[in-house]
Amino acid sequence: MYLNIVLFIVLLIGVAYMLRAIWINHQQRKLQDILIEELKIIIDKYTQRLAVPKQKKALFQEGASCDLTDPLVLASLITVMVNKNGVPIRLSLADFTNVQENDYVRIYIDMETNDLILSTGNPDISDTVWLFGSKDDDPIYN
Repeated sequence: MYLNIVLFIVLLIGVAYMLRAIWINHQQRKLQDILIEELKIIIDKYTQRLAVPKQKKALFQEGASCDLTDPLVLASLITVMVNKNGVPIRLSLADFTNVQENDYVRIYIDMETNDLILSTGNPDISDTVWLFGSKDDDPIYN
């Protein structure tokens, strides 16, 4: 008789443990479903973003700004310089360490030819050359 009572109590404890485990599993499944939905939204967002073909930005267009902090503009600028050079440009660590604090690059735009002029000195500036930025800006960019 005592054995039956002990076995019944063990059975009740086992059922209670299983019900608790089922409840915890259900809660974790609900959390996983929420995470899955959020990930689907994020994946769809980036899939749509990647599906739209990026249009190349022209550096100089009528009324367009040339933001040199834009990575696409800087990448286009480097691509043009490498293509114009015709051969790979090798930049070593020494090239970067040899740059002095007073070294700079001036950026000008020739308004007649719409050319971008990069110079380390003072090029012959005529009326057709526009310093990059406003007239109040310092044309020196470190």
